[in-house]
Amino acid sequence: MEKRGVSIFVFTIMFTLIAGAIILMFFFNFGSDILDFGDKVTTLQNILVLDKNLASFALSPNSEKTIEFSEDISIDVDCSNQEIFLREGDEEKETKKLIFTPFQLNGRSVQAWTLAWNYPFKIDNLYFLADSNTKFTLDSSSQIGIYFTSKFPRRFTQVTTATNEVKVYFQPTSSPPIAPNIKVVQFIELEGANPGVQFKRGNNWYPTIPVPIWGDAMVFAAIFSADYDQFNCITQGLAKQRIDSLIKIYSNTITSLLSCSEGTNNYNEISVQLRSLSQGDISAARDIKDANDALKLTDCPPLFKGIETERLLQ
Repeated sequence: MEKRGVSIFVFTIMFTLIAGAIILMFFFNFGSDILDFGDKVTTLQNILVLDKNLASFALSPNSEKTIEFSEDISIDVDCSNQEIFLREGDEEKETKKLIFTPFQLNGRSVQAWTLAWNYPFKIDNLYFLADSNTKFTLDSSSQIGIYFTSKFPRRFTQVTTATNEVKVYFQPTSSPPIAPNIKVVQFIELEGANPGVQFKRGNNWYPTIPVPIWGDAMVFAAIFSADYDQFNCITQGLAKQRIDSLIKIYSNTITSLLSCSEGTNNYNEISVQLRSLSQGDISAARDIKDANDALKLTDCPPLFKGIETERLLQ
């Protein structure tokens, strides 16, 4: 029954329009949320693909692989507060892998290389990443440059087109190129007793006093680092934690090996040098290696397999 002057049909139409608008808005927002969720899932999936692929060859002492993605990616590897993150857009994942990359990773594939970090015992694997837009130029005029060029993964030196470049000097240079897409590192006394590395920051080398290099693998870590801040964050964060943990393990192990009297002197020497190594004396690594090698000539067990020692300890 209708009231005089008022049609229930009008109310029905208005109700239908309002309800329809509400339902339409609900489905529109729901659809947008689904699309946003899908983008986040895809982004996180790219990060997981990268992380899992690196984990797949973690046990190899020296290995390369190409990591393929189903779409173009833009992934940053960032170290902050001594923690390493893989980031793409608003998504991120913390990783415990020691990863070094000079530029943001773009495109549908990434070249990955892992190398065992030994100084003098196996500490961990380091991971080096670059996309096809990055070119590495090494100063190979010196013997040390030739040595590292021969060890550098071939695929990283054969990039013919690149938008970013990493220039590496094995002898001090006063006037390296300066550009936003060029990163420059130089190594000081790499063949001497105090090997170190500096990074170009603006018109100056940074830090003023070269950062000590803990073995050959760390030379490549410096080459692949985005800058000094990233290199220092990783080496003084997770990397130092790994070293400290191993030093504690080996120090405790020596206690149980001292019962082998023939190796007492060598065990004691290693114990002393492990304390020096924990305090940042990188030259102690050579003494640890020598004492450990001497144990191989006795009936006492060596502390570690010692086959990993590379050029910087010879």
